Amino acid sequence: MRGLLHVHSRMSDGRGTLDEIAAAAARAGLQFLVVTDHGDGTRKPEPPSYRSGVLMIDAVEISTRDGHYLAIGLPQSPYPLGGAAADVVEDVRRLGGMGIAAHPDSPKNELRWADWIPRIDGFELINPDTSWRVHAFSGGAGARWQLLRSLLAYPARPAEAIAQLLTASSALRERWMAIAAERPLVAVAGADAHAKLALRDTEPGDNSYSIPIPSYESSFGSLSVHVTPERPFAGDAAADAGALLAGLRNGHVYIAVDAWATPPAFEFTAQGAAAASEQH
Repeated sequence: MRGLLHVHSRMSDGRGTLDEIAAAAARAGLQFLVVTDHGDGTRKPEPPSYRSGVLMIDAVEISTRDGHYLAIGLPQSPYPLGGAAADVVEDVRRLGGMGIAAHPDSPKNELRWADWIPRIDGFELINPDTSWRVHAFSGGAGARWQLLRSLLAYPARPAEAIAQLLTASSALRERWMAIAAERPLVAVAGADAHAKLALRDTEPGDNSYSIPIPSYESSFGSLSVHVTPERPFAGDAAADAGALLAGLRNGHVYIAVDAWATPPAFEFTAQGAAAASEQH
């Protein structure tokens, strides 16, 4: 099932309503979206639903002292979640949610995930917000020129312009490999879609001081997360959301940068050292 995580609506700092976001996802060919408006977990999540044929799952992005944490499948918390990352990770796990470290390699200090000791369930290997910040603030003149070229190309080829800026962090990949050698750690792509460039801080739902780029549809067309659920979707939103979350938890996931190519499937095989020795 092809979809995306880390999407914001006008309930926090995004531009669109859930219906508008779902319609954009349908036009981009997505089958599910995980909406992660900012919060502390005390808001009762909306039940999973189908809108424009897209399975919509309500989740939350929680701010900690050590970065932002996406909590998926989290029921309403009896108390606000926040503070140290380790405490939030433990609370999300204890309440039954799955937690993903958002934009862990962001150049912006308050966004970067700083505590890798707690047992997080996953992390964002790709995040477009991180990528444009890298070009704007961490790279040299060449990186800023690439950012300008992408902005000029955006009106004609929006998804490709976004994908052209995607960056990779060797340090983040090495950290992933080190942790994955000890325990499962799921890597995903986060769209971090807001459908606006805010020019100043405003209240949720206020788009007065913002530019409507990149749009939801262009963000959704640039990359995707493919999840193999425990069973095929059957049209029951609650059951389908549960099956999708189980597939996500189990790491039955791969990432596609659709603006480069759109692979319909991904397959790989692996063999442990013991099995190789026995075969030899």
